[in-house]
Amino acid sequence: MNPYLTPLQINTTSRDTVTFNDNSIVRVGANGGSESIAWVDLHEVAIVTTEGGPLSDDIFWVLSDRDGSACEVSGAAAGSRELLTRLQELPGFDNEAVIAAMASRSGRFVCWQHPGARTARQAAPETLA
Repeated sequence: MNPYLTPLQINTTSRDTVTFNDNSIVRVGANGGSESIAWVDLHEVAIVTTEGGPLSDDIFWVLSDRDGSACEVSGAAAGSRELLTRLQELPGFDNEAVIAAMASRSGRFVCWQHPGARTARQAAPETLA
């Protein structure tokens, strides 16, 4: 099982849709369930690829907030191309990470982090020698 995705996202063929406006991004699943994230809460954009393709979805956008909750969007979802275009407008968006993800069989690729984001290493207090 891929550690980066919830069990519901693995081995599915997407009939999901993703929409967005100036306030939020919303994914609606084939079963009618939905999840969303507000742009103001967006902390990280990553792509997770799996070895599931080509018979099932194998590329997922993971849109995370500061607490690690995420809205997971299949790359095959209706509206995902438009979402990519909008995500590319984020300051510092890493298109090279998108290219690397598309060429990968499996992995996690961070395309953008909120400018105020701090990695665990940066957040750790410095020790004096």
